[in-house]
Amino acid sequence: MKYARHKQEYIYQREHRQVVLQHWYLVKLTEEYVRSLAFSKFTMDLCRTLQDMEKRAPDHKSECPYE
Repeated sequence: MKYARHKQEYIYQREHRQVVLQHWYLVKLTEEYVRSLAFSKFTMDLCRTLQDMEKRAPDHKSECPYE
């Protein structure tokens, strides 16, 4: 929620649109942040799975950006 509030303030400072200050807008920014976190977790889990697979078959070089 802190990130969403910060983003809300940032957007308002740049655009000065009153709609940005409405509660529903903050809710949408919070939803966006939660989706972003879920996607990041999914990506990290996928990379870990790939790394585990590569440990079992050391012939292949990892291309995971999170090593």
